[in-house]
Order: sequence, then C-alpha cells, then structure tokens
Amino acid sequence: MNDSIPSRAVGNVLLSVLNFRVQGSGFRTRRRSTRPELHNFPALNPEPRTLNPRRGISVIEVTMALLILSFAVGGLLQILAVAASHRRTTEVRRLALQEVANQAEHIALLPWGELTDDRLAGRKPSDELLAAAPTATLKVMQVEEAGPPAARRIRLAVEWTTPDGDTVQPVQLTIWRHEPTEARP
Repeated sequence: MNDSIPSRAVGNVLLSVLNFRVQGSGFRTRRRSTRPELHNFPALNPEPRTLNPRRGISVIEVTMALLILSFAVGGLLQILAVAASHRRTTEVRRLALQEVANQAEHIALLPWGELTDDRLAGRKPSDELLAAAPTATLKVMQVEEAGPPAARRIRLAVEWTTPDGDTVQPVQLTIWRHEPTEARP
C-alpha cells in the first residue's frame, strides 16, 4: 500500500469527526482525539477558533438593533399620521361636494322671483359638514347675464381651513337659471 494516510488513520478520523458532544452551553464542539498522531493534522482535528467557545449577542449589537427598530417604528408612525390626515381631508372634501350639490338642487327648485341676493346669502352649510369642518362657510354669488332670455349665473363655493390653520382649495359649482317663458298654445 502506497497510501499517504494509513487506512487505520482514516477510520480514526471518521470516528473523531462523528464524535461530537454537547456541552452545557448547547453548542456543539468537537472532542479532541486521544491519539497524539492525529494532533498534527489540523483539518482532521481542528482546535476551537476562539478562546471562549460560547457564542452570544453583545450589548452593542442589541443597542444597534433597538436603534434600527426605533427608527423603523418612528417612520411607521409618521406614515400612519400622514395617512390619517389625508383620509380626514378627503372626507371633508366629499362632504363639501355633497353640500354644494344639495344647495344647487335647492336653488334650482326656487321660483325665478325668489332668486334674490338676500335669499341666497342666507344659506348655511349642513350640520354634517360643520361637524367635520367647523370653519366651513358657504358662499353664494349671483350675476345677471345679458341676453334675450334673462339668465342668472349662480356660483356656490364651500371654503374651510384645516385644524392646522391651512386654507384648502374651495369646492365650487356654477349653475345657470333662465327666466321661464310662458307656455305657447
């Protein structure tokens, strides 16, 4: 046999590789062979690479993990606050659109002779809109249009400010009313 490693040594190496023991820390470490001739082969019987075979997490690693986690939670809270603000703004805008449409229907049902500035200026926003946006105001402006059929252009606008005091682009609607003509036979 011209093998570089005797077959008996190969068998001992296999036994030493398969021979693990679990220490009290729960980590596996190899048991050192009792045969001194195998101590010269570091690949077959490696020594522990650290002086302390116990592994764990250091205080610095835990601190860094907590720091990263706190930044992530802080960013998530800011995103949730912005999303809630946008949701409130969208809800108020929906209520303002609904208010303008309702007021336009009421004005469309008024007789031509009752379309006076005093009557239109007395319109107030609904309680539902005021509950969502306490600063909401309803503005109604009327303009006489020239032409053979008499007409009036009526512009409705709902304006409000956010709780932060920022003004919001108003919701506007313009309707035209024409003087009714007598029915022809």
